[in-house]
Amino acid sequence: MHFLVPLDLPIIKRECFNRSYTVFSYFIALTISDIPILLVTNFIYIFITYMMTDQPMDCFRFFALFTTTLLLSFAAQGLGLIAGSMLNVKFTLILGSFFICPFVLFSNFFIHMKDTDDFFHFLFNLSFIKYAFEGSIQAIFGYERQKMHCDIDYCPFQLPHKFLEFLDVSENLNAIMTKLLIFIFIFRLIAFTIMHLRLMR
Repeated sequence: MHFLVPLDLPIIKRECFNRSYTVFSYFIALTISDIPILLVTNFIYIFITYMMTDQPMDCFRFFALFTTTLLLSFAAQGLGLIAGSMLNVKFTLILGSFFICPFVLFSNFFIHMKDTDDFFHFLFNLSFIKYAFEGSIQAIFGYERQKMHCDIDYCPFQLPHKFLEFLDVSENLNAIMTKLLIFIFIFRLIAFTIMHLRLMR
């Protein structure tokens, strides 16, 4: 999957001006053409990761994890489309990666939300990666997973719900996926608006 989508706006602008297609039809075609690639690459990645980490052979858990990472891919690609619509090809490749840095920083992985001041909590709630991270954790360790095997005397996270409590993951998986869908819609709407404004100038 790719995060950065450098768009060759001069060519698209010329072809839209010649009425080869509209901006909307181009954007829809761009979105649809990436669906098979994202489906296949995410499935391969999740299948290998799921098997290598010896997770329970549970179809629900597997497809919940797969769906969460797929939604994450679409959201990240939408952010990449925003960068590609705003900047030219050269600057997109150089500066585009910085677009995702705040989302990674406030993903509840490096810095835990419970360890920060209440004033900064809204930044965590604006991070789509936070919801993808929590959705993945919920898919693997939630839904009354059985006690995990441990070879040492003291295992603080042998009970999966203790791990969820430690990471402060309590939100329902359906709510998490709904929020990821909202991020996907907002990112693509912003990308389309920027692209439309730039092409119509």
